[in-house]
Amino acid sequence: MPGSKRTFTYRLTPKPEDTDKVLKQAQKVLAWACDGEPRVTECSVTGESLGLVILSATVHDRDRYAAGQLMQDILNQILWGLGHPKELQLQLQSERQSPHTSRGYAHGRIKRYREPKASQPTAS
Repeated sequence: MPGSKRTFTYRLTPKPEDTDKVLKQAQKVLAWACDGEPRVTECSVTGESLGLVILSATVHDRDRYAAGQLMQDILNQILWGLGHPKELQLQLQSERQSPHTSRGYAHGRIKRYREPKASQPTAS
C-alpha cells in the first residue's frame, strides 16, 4: 500500500486521583502531535465528565503497522510518569484490520533451486 490511514480510539480509565494528570497530559501531547506531526490528524480528548479519558486520532503512515507504532509512541508519551500504570484500564476501540496479504512473493520471484543445471559441452 502506498499509504495507510487508521483511526485509533483509546478509552483510558485511570484511578480518580490520576484522572486530571492523564487528561492534561493527553491534551498536551495530542495538541503537540496534531500541530507538529503531519502524519497525525483529527485529534480529540473527551470523557472528562465521566471520569474517563477518551483519545482519538487518525494516523497516516506508509503502512498500517507503522501507523500503529506511531500511535503507540504517542500513547507512551501520554502515560509517561503515571503513578499507577498497572492499575490503568486501557481499551482500544479501532476498526478491525484486514489480514496481511502481501508477503513479498509476488515480485518476480523465480524458483531456481533444485532445478538441474544445464550441462556444458566438454572440449576434447
